[in-house]
Amino acid sequence: MADETNRKGVVPGVSRACPVDSPARLQIIVDRASRAGLTRIFLNCAERLVPCSEVADDHPMTLTRHFAFAAIIAITASAAIGAQTRVVDGDTFDLDGLQIRINGIDAPEFGQRCGDWDCGQDALNRLDALISEGDVSCTPLDQDRYGRTIARCSTGDQDIGAVLVEEGLAWAFTRYSVDYVEAEAVARQAHIGIWQGDYEAPWDYRARKWAEAAQAAPEGCPIKGNISSGGKIYHPPWSPWYGKTRINTSKGERWFCSEDEAIAAGWRAPVWR
Repeated sequence: MADETNRKGVVPGVSRACPVDSPARLQIIVDRASRAGLTRIFLNCAERLVPCSEVADDHPMTLTRHFAFAAIIAITASAAIGAQTRVVDGDTFDLDGLQIRINGIDAPEFGQRCGDWDCGQDALNRLDALISEGDVSCTPLDQDRYGRTIARCSTGDQDIGAVLVEEGLAWAFTRYSVDYVEAEAVARQAHIGIWQGDYEAPWDYRARKWAEAAQAAPEGCPIKGNISSGGKIYHPPWSPWYGKTRINTSKGERWFCSEDEAIAAGWRAPVWR
């Protein structure tokens, strides 16, 4: 949206808009109950909601970095409203095309095991249960290089990141945030979940899998860009389907050196349900 503003800092096509440099709040309200089935975008100017635009479901609007710091996403995951939420992995979920990465935590990768325990799958299942319980509210903090909105999210009076860390289903991602260091200390002291043993942290798991796969990949670029009935899907070395995926360049399949390169070329990450 920031790229579409004119020199006066106003979004074109909006009859009443906040100056872009004002302390505006961007709200995305998912209103599947409306007959039009639109995702409605609002700017909050001086405590007044002003319609900014309405976009059809097959053309979702994404947040830009310009607004991310001041934005509030109000989303509803209840069946009554029918918002389309889908868990991606243990720390990421999708809301009608807007991918939200929970700030301050790093959950085991879906294919990761902690000893004999499918810790990655259990982390995904718990996040799925949390976002399915009712209203989910997220405060965006930033946007990462993959286009995901980094946000602090809650359901009811529960902080989703805190729940996952306290239950031993995610690490506090102190490289980026110290929000959940205390919650991690509680889980560690109780020896629950990932603290039942000396398990590999997901960032170490990803680094190890990458290094192993890069040795055998063309030009050291180990991400597999597969084309199937589900579309163009890329598999990083930590994907549970990585070993079974074969690249056929004659079909347009290819190798990538990074996830952002794959995304820029039109491939998407796999989802597990």
